[in-house]
Order: sequence, then structure tokens, then C-alpha cells
Amino acid sequence: MATSSKKIATKKAAAKKSAAKTGRQNTSNKTKLEVWIRAAGHCELCGKDLMLEFVSLKNLYEGEVAHIFPAAAGGPRGSKTYTAIDAARLTNDPSNLMLLCPNCHKDIDKSPDGTYPAEDLTDRHQGHLEHIKVAAMTSHNDFGAAVIVLGRHFSTQNSIEPSELQRAMFAEGIRPHRIPRQVVLPEIIDGKRDAHYYQTVTGMLRRAIEQEFSVARSDMGDGALIAIAGLADIPSLMIAGTVLGDRRRRAVFSVDRGTRLRWPDLKAARPHYVATLPPEGDGPIALVLNISATIPPDDVRDAAPGARMATFGAPTPSFHHIQNSGFIAAFREQLQVFLSDLETMTKEPILVFAAIPAAFAIEFGALQTMNHQHGYRIYDRAGKPSTFVYQLDLNDELKEMAA
Repeated sequence: MATSSKKIATKKAAAKKSAAKTGRQNTSNKTKLEVWIRAAGHCELCGKDLMLEFVSLKNLYEGEVAHIFPAAAGGPRGSKTYTAIDAARLTNDPSNLMLLCPNCHKDIDKSPDGTYPAEDLTDRHQGHLEHIKVAAMTSHNDFGAAVIVLGRHFSTQNSIEPSELQRAMFAEGIRPHRIPRQVVLPEIIDGKRDAHYYQTVTGMLRRAIEQEFSVARSDMGDGALIAIAGLADIPSLMIAGTVLGDRRRRAVFSVDRGTRLRWPDLKAARPHYVATLPPEGDGPIALVLNISATIPPDDVRDAAPGARMATFGAPTPSFHHIQNSGFIAAFREQLQVFLSDLETMTKEPILVFAAIPAAFAIEFGALQTMNHQHGYRIYDRAGKPSTFVYQLDLNDELKEMAA
């Protein structure tokens, strides 16, 4: 025991001597203990249990307290303006400290500059703590696979980071089975999306969703769900919904321009959507979905002359329409009834013109797998100036997947 105490004292003395020489700040044992407790003894990057050796099942304390912003000026992730004063201020700040396994600690500090930005590590740290909080407050967690659908039809680059979806899942009491899978759709050449494009999209989404769900189900059984978020063209997101299907357990998340994947208002009441049936006549029915914006009737008439318009929309359309998951459920439930009414009025395919959030496009596609044998012909804006152009028959995609 005396020898052990002497070794510890020698290490402390060496650490102090090194700190004096290099300017590196030392984190107190009290703060280190707080970091261990807040992280629940697990690596905040790979999730490894740092308190238990899995082979021998013996207690193991191999975790290391790592700095997000460095313990000394000039350290990893330290900017040119980062000083010894900053290091001294942050070295005992738990919000700047992560619990990591030795491999992850080495990885973040030895990888090339920019591989692990401080902002990303801070997000991962906060997400890990949120996960711990949710796990402590929830009697049971759902487990799920996760997929992010990203299109390349925007004039500017749009993306959803896996860590964003992970945090959103944790906040809903869903534990990600592994890092969410990003599916980047094909580049659109000359602004044209033809049959080949949508066949490729269907194949990509089908493989990704089925693979992720299959892996999750093999580990978690039939209770597994799949979480999904997307930023892509509306027809492709509808295809994602058809791949998911209406009977599969799912959690659909919506991107808000201000709050990203966090719900803007958890207490907002479910909306009641306004629906109008088409006038009598012989022309095809055009279903106009006015949620994110109001589609001018003339735009529909230009694309589908002679069509009889039916509308379904929010009382006040807005890009910030979705406030919480209850809005997605309300859209699905109320639209299901309206579609059934429309299908009794015509045998011809229903033309769809949609100004809707990505989450609603996914749900629209999922609804088509639930006893809707009717044809739905999807239009979307394309070209310059932007006009509605026919894109695909959604029921054809369903038949192709079932073949």
C-alpha cells in the first residue's frame, strides 16, 4: 500500500512539473468525478462501457477525461486567439470535458485539424447528456434504426447531420441503434428527373431502409422502429414513404428553418385542416396540398387543363407549419379520410400538386400502402421559370416494389 501511495505521489509531482513547463492545465479530481457521473461511465463517442470488462465481467475504469477546447494554448482545436487564460478557465468546466475511451481520445486529438471540430464535439457531448437524461426519466426507451434522405436538387447545399437526428431521437425517448445512415440521392442533370432517376431513387431508398431496419430488428426484435428525416424533392420523399409503408413503426422528423430537428413548440395543439371537394364534372381531379404555401390555381390549370381542383391545407400556410409530432399525426389522420372521399369520386388517377414539408411528403407516400389502390400522379415544380411538371405515378412505384 505504501509503495502504491508513493507511486501516486510521484505521478502527481511529475504532472505538476510537466504542467509548469508546458503551460498545460490540470483538471481536478473532483471535476473528473463529475464528468464520469454525468457521462454514466460510457464513452461519449463510441458508447463503450468504461466500467466493465466484457470478457471477464470485472470492473474496469479505463475512461479518460478529454478536453473539447484544449488544456493549453496551441493544443488540439485551439484557435490562434486561444490563450493560457482560456485554458485555465475551461479546464475544470464540465461542459468542456468529455468522458472518452483511450482510442476515441487519441482519435480526436491526433487526427488532422478539422476532423473533430470543437463545435461538433460539443454537440455530441450535449447529445450524450440528453440521452442520459431521457433514459433516466423514461420508464422504457424505444430502439430504432435511422435514415436521412438528402437530395441534390437545391440551388444551395442542404444537409442534416447524423448527430442532429440522434439528438432528436433521444429527445423523443428513442435510442438510435447506430449512427443514422445518410442516403444522398443522385444529382439531377439539367434539372430533369425522368423515369430512370426515380427508379434509381427507389432502389437506393429501398436498400438503405430495408438494410437498416433489418439490422435493428435482428438485434431488437419486432419492437424496433425506424426514424427518418429528409431534405429532398417531394416525389422522392413520397417514394421514401412508400418504402417505409404505413404498417411499419416509424418516427418522422421535420426540419424547421429556425430550430432544425427540434420541435418549435411541444405544447402547440393539433391543427384542423381545411378540405374542399372538387366540383362535379368529367375532368380529372387535382388534389392541391397547401401546407407550406398556397399554390396559385392558375399554376395547376397550366399543368393540368380541365382538372377539377380539390384542396387540403392549413388555415394559414407557412414554412414553419409543423410545431411538434402531433401535427404530423393530424395530417396523416385527416388526409386519410379525405383521400378515401376523393377516390369514390373518380376512377382516374388523382393528380397531386403539393406545397408540403418533407415530413408530410413521407407520410403521404406511406399512406398509399394502406388500402389505397387508386392511382396518384405526382407533379412537382421544375425548370426556370418554375412550373409544375408531371414526375411519376406513385402507384407504379408501389407495384414495382411489390414485384
